[in-house]
Amino acid sequence: MRSGIQARRLSADDAVAIAGVFHSRGKLMLRQKGERQRAAADEIPAMLAKDCEGYGTFLEDTLQAFCVFYPWAQMPFSTLVLMQSRPVDGPVNLTRNGLRHCLDAALASLEARGYTHTIARRILDPKWRAELILKAAGRLGEYSHTVVEVIKAGGASRWSRINGMVLNNRPVEHDVAIVVGARPEAAA
Repeated sequence: MRSGIQARRLSADDAVAIAGVFHSRGKLMLRQKGERQRAAADEIPAMLAKDCEGYGTFLEDTLQAFCVFYPWAQMPFSTLVLMQSRPVDGPVNLTRNGLRHCLDAALASLEARGYTHTIARRILDPKWRAELILKAAGRLGEYSHTVVEVIKAGGASRWSRINGMVLNNRPVEHDVAIVVGARPEAAA
């Protein structure tokens, strides 16, 4: 990314820009977006107006990437609901595609309020190279990440809180790992 980069909190007013980034890629977690995934772009503004927080990376007033977190009220956890960027050439690099900047802004805000852990689902696929992706992930790369559960396609978590707070009470569409990230001082 070039100079002129700005990361800021998103609101429901950013719906058109969010949809533009979301629909700029045909895939999500290495899989073609299906009807349910494409419909997610329409749900994001309502999520931001309710309990979720979104942060975006802008280059010259154009949204390049965004991330959405759901902070838990009961624990110092926040679900990384979604992150997406516009396509860029080359292998995935969170600095180059802008995700690092919005993730840094989101995590700085969450950490300032006492959130020390993230939780997310990611695809189980040999093409997914977490260690390479996290090298250019800024604050997120500082977290220690642990796979706490593997869920097969069509299944659900054995933990009700993960089903509700991470999987939105829906079965997973493909094999996924549930990954918990902890700030270094939280993991000590």
